[in-house]
Amino acid sequence: MRTRRRDDGDLELTGDIAPELAESLLRALARVSDELRADDEARGAEPRSGGRLQADAFVALLLRVTDQP
Repeated sequence: MRTRRRDDGDLELTGDIAPELAESLLRALARVSDELRADDEARGAEPRSGGRLQADAFVALLLRVTDQP
């Protein structure tokens, strides 16, 4: 995994996920994406989609893993 900070402040992530982990990661991202869209709709907000939804779901997943009591 490689990271690069862009001039606009964004963080670019690139790398490869091993096949034995890829499917689990994709399922987890899909589940979190569905939750984020449902929350957007429940609040009456425009549902996220595309790259923004993917990035938000990835960060939300990371926070769930790292925010242990």
